[in-house]
Amino acid sequence: MSLAAGLALIAISLLGFWWLGRQTPGEPAGASSRPQIGQLAPDFMLQDLAGSSGRLSDLRGQVVLVNLWATWCPPCRAEMPELAGLYLAHKDEGFIILGVDDQERNETVSGFLKRNPLPYPIWLDTDSRVSRAYGVDFLPMSVLIDRRGVLRAMFPGQSSRAKLEAAIKPLLAEK
Repeated sequence: MSLAAGLALIAISLLGFWWLGRQTPGEPAGASSRPQIGQLAPDFMLQDLAGSSGRLSDLRGQVVLVNLWATWCPPCRAEMPELAGLYLAHKDEGFIILGVDDQERNETVSGFLKRNPLPYPIWLDTDSRVSRAYGVDFLPMSVLIDRRGVLRAMFPGQSSRAKLEAAIKPLLAEK
């Protein structure tokens, strides 16, 4: 019984330290809020694994699914095959998945992707600015953005391909 209590205390402490690390200095805990569906999606600029910078707004004209994840996150890893299949099925229709790794170093993510390759681009959010901008409380989180850059849906937690596809298909039909 005391072993279980000790492990629970350690887990809670680690979660607390992780949460505190997500805050911007001077920002009170819980200060982040989610953007509203129907508004322009918050723009951001990050680097990919090769060190090249990219901006979300550069992807306008495509339907974008921003998937926030981390290598240590079991639900994130579990949804990756579904996301890869979704991307491969619709990439020629103007659809892109942008994987945004939260708070990990390039070496960690690169090593993970060598063992678990993904067909879509991965950008690094080393300081959680994207997670804060989208009010992400836990991973994974997927954010669906239409061709005009408007936030259309948010999917907290592990998502199925069928659920995502039902939301993406109407957006792909919009020109």
